[in-house]
Amino acid sequence: KQYCQTIQHAYQVGGSLQSVENYIGGLGTPLDRDRMLAMQNCMDDFEEASYYGQGVPITGPSTRPQMKGLRNLIATNKTTTPTNAAAYKPSDLVRDTIQKCFDGGGNPNFMLVSTDFLTGFAIWGHAVQRLEAGASVFGTPIDLFEVPFLSGISLVPAPLLRPGTAICLSGPEVRVRLKRPLLEKPRGSRGDAIEGDFIMEGAIELDNEAHHAWVNGITAFAAS
Repeated sequence: KQYCQTIQHAYQVGGSLQSVENYIGGLGTPLDRDRMLAMQNCMDDFEEASYYGQGVPITGPSTRPQMKGLRNLIATNKTTTPTNAAAYKPSDLVRDTIQKCFDGGGNPNFMLVSTDFLTGFAIWGHAVQRLEAGASVFGTPIDLFEVPFLSGISLVPAPLLRPGTAICLSGPEVRVRLKRPLLEKPRGSRGDAIEGDFIMEGAIELDNEAHHAWVNGITAFAAS
């Protein structure tokens, strides 16, 4: 079971602050800044819920549903106390992620890793090669990497993943399903304040959970 989660961030800027010149170096107004922060917070909350969402159903009129994140959707191949967690090697990563996906019938081609894995690859002696993957909808370059010993597996460092975490996915079987795409709903003015909300609703969808793998709890890396 999966549940759609609503994420909402409000913004409000008073007229006195809005009238201040050069609030952020002349590049925008306080309202512009707060609107962008609200939009970014919505995206960050949705991404983090996609990883760690607890999965809360509607149990009454005052309950807001929360999606299940990948940590809860992946059950068969979830490793939370990995062997050699304090001296984690490339073979351990393959064992806990890629091999388990293949053993479960999957065809993994994508891996999300916490940013400390970049240090791990350096310790392992494997050069990380950056590939051109375009930019996000916000114009931010997408970081996509490959390493030699993970042939055919694309790597994306995910800053919102907790340290020591890797998620191996069979790409065609995982997707974001949006019930309400991110939208802005201005409330208008109340007194001397300009108010509004950014709202989105949706959930992460995972087919054949045995085709994917999750590992966390890695505390240090060691060379082979």
